[in-house]
Amino acid sequence: MTQMTQNSSASVAAREESNESSARLVETASNSDAETTADLDRLESELLDMLAEHHDEASFWTAFNGRAEAIRSAAPDELEFIDARVAAMLAGLGLVVPEAAP
Repeated sequence: MTQMTQNSSASVAAREESNESSARLVETASNSDAETTADLDRLESELLDMLAEHHDEASFWTAFNGRAEAIRSAAPDELEFIDARVAAMLAGLGLVVPEAAP
């Protein structure tokens, strides 16, 4: 009977550990979404300052694309969301990403 009690205790402990791991995975995914949103919000709030700081178009786009690409690289599972937010923030200022040269 002691062996059965030990096995049951071990099984319960394993189940609890598994549940905790699952909760951590969900929390991590949520944090990732929150971090991505915060990064995009920060980029959007700094957009006018970036335009003022970079007097020529090429310099602005280099800086902006570098920031946007860093956000994309940090959250590869959220590219559609990131690209939509970036397009919306630029459109809000009447900006369009220039097409890359062939």
